[in-house]
Amino acid sequence: MTVTGSIQPKRDIYQMVVRIPDDNGKFHQKSKSTKIPVNGKSKKESDANRKKAEKMLAKWIAELEERNAVPSNRKLVPAIDEWFERHKEQVRQNTWESEKGYITGHLKPYFTPLDLKVEEVTIRNIQRYIDKKHKDGLSSGSIKKHIAILNGVFKEAVRFREITVNPCIGVQYPKEEKFVPKFYTAEQAVQLIHSLGDDPVKPAVMLGLYLGLRRSEACGLRWIDVDFENDRVSIQNTVVRFSKILEAEHTKSRASKRTLALPSGLKSYFLELKAEQDRNRFLCGSDYKDSGHVCQWPDGRILDPSFVSAHFKQFLKKNNFPEIRFHDLRHTAGSLLYGSGHTGKEVQEFLGHEDITTTLNIYVHTFDESRRAAASRMDELLSK
Repeated sequence: MTVTGSIQPKRDIYQMVVRIPDDNGKFHQKSKSTKIPVNGKSKKESDANRKKAEKMLAKWIAELEERNAVPSNRKLVPAIDEWFERHKEQVRQNTWESEKGYITGHLKPYFTPLDLKVEEVTIRNIQRYIDKKHKDGLSSGSIKKHIAILNGVFKEAVRFREITVNPCIGVQYPKEEKFVPKFYTAEQAVQLIHSLGDDPVKPAVMLGLYLGLRRSEACGLRWIDVDFENDRVSIQNTVVRFSKILEAEHTKSRASKRTLALPSGLKSYFLELKAEQDRNRFLCGSDYKDSGHVCQWPDGRILDPSFVSAHFKQFLKKNNFPEIRFHDLRHTAGSLLYGSGHTGKEVQEFLGHEDITTTLNIYVHTFDESRRAAASRMDELLSK
């Protein structure tokens, strides 16, 4: 089936009117002004104007047929829901739940009142969304995650030939604010360890400081991952919290799946912790929930990652420690390593960064101090 059309006068201007078939055999009508006047100053000019209008019509029909533009009349918000449902099978559960939050908490509340069809959305609509969210206080990184969803919706619409151009292409994001992590000194870290006593988050804190583990990695570490005989710890499992606690035999990236040496101080603590958990297992009897995790409640249940962050923050405030995030324990481990003479590559492998650029960007201040110290030492050696 082909696109058909004609030129029709409207207020002394030629109007192009086309009929476009859809997959069900129905026709959709579209019109566009040629801006060419019907009547010229002479019959010759009027005939020429008509020919110009017919030529414009032929060109437009050719463009429509080439891209097989079939208006679907789909509204944007239902289109987001349809894409999201198909997308579910392609990503991990925790990623899917994060995206669900972006859709229900941000995209739908903004776009529902606009009531736009997919084909009506322009780059200006997307840019206004970005500017609004940045004004509301969202970071550039967070906004990019929202637009990634819209980009998926519109890429699919292009593939379905509902639109010819993805309106997400060419948008501008607010300037990224440079991330400056917080670190504890070695003295502060030691003081923190001693202050924790038998606090339930102590195992997670120890893993953050000694091995630089992420919160999900610390909560996901199991006793089967700890090799006491060869003094090794395998990082290959995570626990995350969304609508429910999710455990999976995977890490953030391939580089995150790593094997680390078990420090003697951490080994001693682990042996005491395991003995205590064995006593708890005996005392709880059939009520013991044997999760097999290093970080657990006295009855064996997995420690909730969200509890770890919230309780850690409360502990620091209560005990007058400088405020940092749990994730900053990982940064503390990295900065202490580099400050003690380890290379950027060694720190990258220790922390499980996929790209050394990430390591260099995070610890740039530590690296700068090390470089200055090296320059000062060379000055002492060579400038006598």
